[in-house]
Amino acid sequence: ILAQFCGLLEGQGMEYYFQSTLFSPEDFPLCMHYDYLSSQYQVLPHWHEDMEILYFTKGRANILCNENRLIGGAGDVLFCNAFCFHGLEHITDVCEYYCMTTNLHLMRTVRPSSLPMPAYYLTQDTRVTDAMETIIAEFGQKGHGHALIIEAQLLAALAYISRLSEAAALPVRSGRGQPGKMHEAIAFIHQHIPDKITIADLCKIAQLSPSQFSHTFKKLTGNTPMEYINRVRCQHARNLYRTGKYTVAQCAELCGYNHMPYFARKYRQLYGEPLS
Repeated sequence: ILAQFCGLLEGQGMEYYFQSTLFSPEDFPLCMHYDYLSSQYQVLPHWHEDMEILYFTKGRANILCNENRLIGGAGDVLFCNAFCFHGLEHITDVCEYYCMTTNLHLMRTVRPSSLPMPAYYLTQDTRVTDAMETIIAEFGQKGHGHALIIEAQLLAALAYISRLSEAAALPVRSGRGQPGKMHEAIAFIHQHIPDKITIADLCKIAQLSPSQFSHTFKKLTGNTPMEYINRVRCQHARNLYRTGKYTVAQCAELCGYNHMPYFARKYRQLYGEPLS
């Protein structure tokens, strides 16, 4: 199946392939893509309004879920509930995984309130991994009734995760929850990449003093606010440049850098090489 997926974007390069959406009908409760981590690519801490399931197929990764650190590897399934703040960094040279975003409100067979889910949960339970393998296989084959099978397997995986987390006495996240003020401040960074972002702006959103904000931000993300802003901007500049539509100078400007030497220095610090 992996070879079949690669054929979808032959000639575009593996990085573009990994970040491509494979399955996302508007009226279906699942959006899926294949992704990767490496020394040049990490998933910065973020959150979604929908549930997300990661199924690791190769390598190992450091995982941040809210303020807790986990290690995931091949065969692991990570469940992140709505508004769970999460990020990923590679441990091995390359770490690959399927990313599935799901919305219980689109399910035909279950009400969201009837399936209590934790904030996050990491498991290697074979019932969950078997469901993931079936979902992937059914997408690749697209046989008769594949959508029904995918939805049934997705629901089964969520039900097992609910049961396993209950047995582990993990707290349940009721309803869809709400993002905290710190989450909103971090979302502001991603939404205003080209703009001037000040610590004062972020403190106002988070409703914290500068010292409280910096301490909480570092504890949550592992970065200072300015380190995080530069990571977001440099990663976005890298993605823009790889589209082939922009020069290095244009990428820097589009990502909020008006001084090229400063951008070049920050980019080299993160990636060990200039953007070229």
